[in-house]
Amino acid sequence: MLPYFGALESSSATQSGKVISVLVSHQNDGSVQTYYGCYDVVYNNGWRIQDGNFTQIAAYQPDSATLNAILNQSCYNLQPVGVMLEQTSEAENVIKQYYANINLHNYEAAYAMWLQPLPGPRPNGAPAADYRPLATSFATGYFNTYYIDIYTGPYLQTGASAGHSYLDGYLPAVLIGHHTDNTFVTYYGCYVMGYLPNGTLGIVNGRFLQLDNNAAIWPNFAPYLNIDCSALNILS
Repeated sequence: MLPYFGALESSSATQSGKVISVLVSHQNDGSVQTYYGCYDVVYNNGWRIQDGNFTQIAAYQPDSATLNAILNQSCYNLQPVGVMLEQTSEAENVIKQYYANINLHNYEAAYAMWLQPLPGPRPNGAPAADYRPLATSFATGYFNTYYIDIYTGPYLQTGASAGHSYLDGYLPAVLIGHHTDNTFVTYYGCYVMGYLPNGTLGIVNGRFLQLDNNAAIWPNFAPYLNIDCSALNILS
């Protein structure tokens, strides 16, 4: 289940409020169900869900314009919204599968989705570059992580460059990590995507910066899904 949350509409007098939300459910058979509605929340040693009312609006992932149109509404005057289909790229599907493997603790399968350096030196005589995380510490890096939500932006297909025939493009993303101590950390950045030796698309490298130490809401992190990945100077 991939949740998108709008801002809290609260009343300081009653310490209660509503949060508009879109819930995208990815089923085991590959189908997608999308719902929208509002949670009723109350403050009792922290905000807690008291009730919720949701309606199915689509059988696929909505696009960013639809999400913005829904999540910028008020729960107190909720209007029907037409839903547009999200055109997902192969790169987005790869990254979502990567984090699905991590969330299932299938770290070996996740690590295999990183690009291995091609054998032999580069055209300039330098050794082949390996941007993969260290295999010995890959799994332990998630020891305190309960779950990671991945939100992807539009894929920029750049194609190969001289001496880098494996390159394909940039994928901006926002990562929200839910830790085992019930804290959240949000990161934004980009992945560089390229072709694995077997010809399938994989991860070449990536760079992410911390955005927030809370579970981010859509209006706050949506702009980071359209960042200029080239400005991050990610080695590839």
